[in-house]
Amino acid sequence: MASRGSRLRRGGAVIGVAALAVALTGCGPFDFENVMSQWTTTAIDCDTWTVTPKYPSMILGPATDPDTGQEIALFGVARDAADVEIYRSPAQSSIAFDAQKTPIVASFTTPPTMNPISTGYYFETDPTFMGISIGHCDGIPFSAQAYLPPGRATLTSAPPVFDVLFSEPVTGFDAADLELGGTAAPTGATVTLLADGDWPFEYTTLPDGVGEREFRYLRNGGQVYRVTIDGVTGDGTVTMRVPAGAVLSTKGDGASPNATTATVTASVDATGPELSALDDVTYQLQPGEDAAALEWTAPTASDPSGVASSSCAPASGSSFSPGTTPVTCTAVDRLGNSSQTGFTVTVLAAQEPTVSVVAEATGAVPQGGSARFAVTATDYTGATAPLAAGDYTVTSSVASDVIAREDGAFSVTFPHASPHVLTVTQTSTGATAAVTVEVTPAVTPSGGVTPRGSGGASTLPATGADPTVPAAAGALLLLAGALALIARRRRTADERARDTHASGPDAKDEI
Repeated sequence: MASRGSRLRRGGAVIGVAALAVALTGCGPFDFENVMSQWTTTAIDCDTWTVTPKYPSMILGPATDPDTGQEIALFGVARDAADVEIYRSPAQSSIAFDAQKTPIVASFTTPPTMNPISTGYYFETDPTFMGISIGHCDGIPFSAQAYLPPGRATLTSAPPVFDVLFSEPVTGFDAADLELGGTAAPTGATVTLLADGDWPFEYTTLPDGVGEREFRYLRNGGQVYRVTIDGVTGDGTVTMRVPAGAVLSTKGDGASPNATTATVTASVDATGPELSALDDVTYQLQPGEDAAALEWTAPTASDPSGVASSSCAPASGSSFSPGTTPVTCTAVDRLGNSSQTGFTVTVLAAQEPTVSVVAEATGAVPQGGSARFAVTATDYTGATAPLAAGDYTVTSSVASDVIAREDGAFSVTFPHASPHVLTVTQTSTGATAAVTVEVTPAVTPSGGVTPRGSGGASTLPATGADPTVPAAAGALLLLAGALALIARRRRTADERARDTHASGPDAKDEI
């Protein structure tokens, strides 16, 4: 005897049975196998239910609750596939048959409306249905059910799969008998009849399976068809149902059509997560840097099934050397779909700062004239800009040059003629640049007349790069001339003295 709430297994099926002590003549304690084997004939038509026992004088009952010792009544019940109760017997402590095995015949009180018709017995305190038989009535439809297979989620990345359970056997069921729809726009299906051994475990197990009635139907000739949807090209929903009259039952006169199934829906998500776009990254190395560790905010990912993982390669925070490096970010949803987005990281090497000096006019500069020069600096990033007056100095190889600085340019006045070397130095970087300027001598007019238009200005000397040099040279020349003249006069005087001495006192000077 089973304990209360236990389940007895038959042919791989588990049936819920009340834990009751039941006397069954010739069988011992109540057992589902014994109950199912005690009826030699169970006939069901559209009006009656007829039960014939296997043994004469067989008695089912009485039943008692082992916990309370109270007697529990039994009653017979018949239902159609629409779950309409079409017969219920009076409650009784036991069901007895005579020695002649006279059948018990029960007339349905309500006409059945859907095949198949199920009959059996209930214990009054346990509504678990002890089915004895399944019957068919010609002229009424039979039930059909549509399911998502056990363990299949409503959201899938693969083409959806559905199961159709017919309560009675059929022939010729194929994709043309289906009504398909949904936003994923399926174009067809493949239909396969599952053999008994291929039925999902949940279809042969109670109470976790398709339901008590469907379980009984499968045990009595029902069929399961596996429907695999074809032609789904995008994300969206897929719906399926079997309309009424799509197929006919092979039972009875073979003319009973199927009832319509409910519409079942699955959603297809074959696309990877949606990733936000990331801008390209550019980084300028500072002087002295060979590489840089760069970070960025990862792209956001979203997906109907949820995001399982998201990563970038190289990862944020990696070290990047000068050049352009592609970065690929990948996200995977919970269905295994993946998607990618990418951007580039460009690292610019630091350049040596330089300075550029360019004369605004070409050619030599006349002595006393001036020239203007543009001055720019190129920094370590390669950007070129005018040099600020406070960030550079200008020196000349000729000390007398007059230099005036301003932002981005400077001017020089050249008082003396000679090559002038101008050197520009950037204060902040130390970068330098030099330019040579040829200054031509000014022409002095003959007679010392100042050229017209000169404004009466004195003519500048045309010698040397510094006025002190030619002045000293001139003084030396004058001094040398004076010394030479003195020396000559002394020689002349000495010669005259010697001549006088040789001639005596009477000698006379020759004129």
